[in-house]
Amino acid sequence: MEHFSDVNETLKRHQIRPTKIRREILKLFFKTDFALSHADIVNELSDNFDRVTIYRALKLFADHGLIHKVIDDSGGAKFACPLSESQPTDETCGEHLHFKCINCGHIYCLNEIDRNDLVLPKEYKFLSLTLTAKGICKACNS
Repeated sequence: MEHFSDVNETLKRHQIRPTKIRREILKLFFKTDFALSHADIVNELSDNFDRVTIYRALKLFADHGLIHKVIDDSGGAKFACPLSESQPTDETCGEHLHFKCINCGHIYCLNEIDRNDLVLPKEYKFLSLTLTAKGICKACNS
């Protein structure tokens, strides 16, 4: 798990003021390697924070490129935070392969495969990408 100072530094690096709620949400992302829904975060933090405050923090994180929204096959939104030093902070954040485990339902970012690995015919203009693979995750497979 990341240290408290890493949480503050990550928020500052993304130009986000490190308030208590923002630190707590980011700590939750640091200790979770799969995408979280708003409800997941509310269930974890609702003793101290209300759902609207949590939603506003998630929107701020997404607006600043710290997390990205992943729409799962049921149409629900989840938020993923790859938390790597090379994580993009622009509009292409999240344009990589997402893997949904059919056993546990978790969605993982697979940053190794991104939009630059795909080549379209020259007659096509690339605007955005949404890729989701389904299978069994490493936790369920072991």
